[in-house]
Amino acid sequence: MRTPAEELTNIIFTVVVNMNHGIGQLKTLAQFHEVARLNLKAGKKAMTLSSFDSAAKYLLVGVSLIKEESWNSEYELSLELHDTGESKNCQACRFHVFMHL
Repeated sequence: MRTPAEELTNIIFTVVVNMNHGIGQLKTLAQFHEVARLNLKAGKKAMTLSSFDSAAKYLLVGVSLIKEESWNSEYELSLELHDTGESKNCQACRFHVFMHL
């Protein structure tokens, strides 16, 4: 993605919703990681806005894009996605996750 970081922050939700609609078109592990990273960013921003239901949805999508081999190639991303959803700052995220297991 070539959108400048500051601009991406302003439009992150629009970008992520559109990227998530195209998940079925992802082919490479790098593409999965890029979309997972965008979902993490959107999840974190939603948490700062106290939109925990939205945060949980973004984080769940991000976690679903992490493949077993991601723990070797993108350990920090994999860990951060899991830790963010489990953090005390996102208790509503954890509740939402448990309700959908």
